[in-house]
Amino acid sequence: MYTRKPEYENLVTVFEGDASSAAVARATIENAGIKSWVKDEETHGLFPGMGSSEILVVAEEKEKAHKALEMRND
Repeated sequence: MYTRKPEYENLVTVFEGDASSAAVARATIENAGIKSWVKDEETHGLFPGMGSSEILVVAEEKEKAHKALEMRND
């Protein structure tokens, strides 16, 4: 039976890129005190390195996450 997990609902993408860049972005977001998740669409096997990874946060934390990422790039 499926159990609802409210913390996994209402997630939005705040970053999309290769796996290495996504790891740095996630660390930046987590260091700002924001819980995040990784959605990995990278293809493994015959075509490693193809595809992308996304960093997701709850919608209410979207602006805070964007600000953390902007500060990293300054």
